[in-house]
Amino acid sequence: MNTSQTLQTVVTDSTALLHQIQNVHWNVTGAQFYPIHKLTEEQYEELFPAIDEVAERLRAIGHTVIITPESLVQSKVPQIDSNADAKTMLQGLIAGHEVVRASIQIAIETADDADDEGTEDLMIARAQVHDKALWMLKAMLA
Repeated sequence: MNTSQTLQTVVTDSTALLHQIQNVHWNVTGAQFYPIHKLTEEQYEELFPAIDEVAERLRAIGHTVIITPESLVQSKVPQIDSNADAKTMLQGLIAGHEVVRASIQIAIETADDADDEGTEDLMIARAQVHDKALWMLKAMLA
């Protein structure tokens, strides 16, 4: 894979995750409703402009951004059942963040190999955000 391909994967996986975060935000119920509702709101509000930043980096290095329903279906971010219980929804979000984090790691390594410091720096910053999100979600399940 080259840098543009890895960035495209990050954009696609991040967009799929954004939809899953909003799905949980709108549909979570139960005793943990409020903290999950607030956490997911924080996550999607952070993620939306971040996707734009990654997509703009892809354009800056000369490539088109492709987001279609078909590309989102191909993402490895798991679908979360809108009727699932809160625990299952949190587990789904953890799995989704892990997919995005893995895509970001590949982008970091590819950018490093290509001496593309701008992309590498952007991806390292994104990795830190997803690491924190994973910590928060896992702590809610503990």
